[in-house]
Formats: sequence, C-alpha cells, structure tokens
Amino acid sequence: MKRAIALLDELIGDLEGSDAIAGFCSSIDVPTTLLTAAHENEPVRFIYANEAFCDLCGYECRDIIGETPKFLQGDDTDQVAAMNFRRDIERDGKGFTTLINYHRNGSPYEFFLLGAQIKGDVGHDQAQLYAAFSFRIGDAQYSLPKAS
Repeated sequence: MKRAIALLDELIGDLEGSDAIAGFCSSIDVPTTLLTAAHENEPVRFIYANEAFCDLCGYECRDIIGETPKFLQGDDTDQVAAMNFRRDIERDGKGFTTLINYHRNGSPYEFFLLGAQIKGDVGHDQAQLYAAFSFRIGDAQYSLPKAS
C-alpha cells in the first residue's frame, strides 16, 4: 500500500500538462481514469479512460467519457466508502478505498481504488483533475514499478 501511494506521488508530481498526463495513462496497464475536479455543485465526470479501465468495466471509452463514477455503482457499492474516498481526495489530495462496481454485463467486481488530485500551474492551489487507478482484487496481472 505505501509503495503504491509513494509511486502515485512520484508519478503525479512528474506530470505537467494534459498531454503528458494522457500519454502516461495510455502507456500503463493499470486501469486508469482522469476526472474533472469537483467544483461547487458539479459532480466529478470522467474525461479519460485507458484501455485497461475499459477492459475492467466492460464499457467503451465513448460510453464512459462525460459520465460520473456513479454509473458504475450498484446495490453492493458501499456509498459511505465512496463518499469518504471523495472527501479524502478533496481534503488531503489523495485517497484510497475498496469498492464494488458493476461491469457492463451486470456482474459485480471488487477493486482497490487509489486516487489523487492533479493541480494546474505552479501556484494554483485548486485541483484541476483527479487521477484514479483501479486494481481489481484477486487480479495478479498488475505490477507496480518501484518508487525511487
């Protein structure tokens, strides 16, 4: 867990600009999404999903973009854990939790969710984007590189 969070800090800290972020996200095999940051009464919305995330949830990218994360949730999704995750991201800049979401075919899957704020220009304190990495529990296909 600590290694994953250290890696996340390192990766997010090294990225500048949306092209670099999207390029990074498309190059890894970990299911990854970028979302708009929450502002006022606007919910977060997906603005990017890599192929690994589409494979995880069964949706095409075009079906995901513009949606809120709630469209993947269902009866067994722990809404308190989801709310606490959003609060941690907004308050602390990063967070993690375990949730159950639903594949396009209706089958539930449990996953570990790790997310962080991505801020804009230096001196800009408000988050511009959120990055989220999803690790399906029971899947051994993901390997995290060592954080330096």
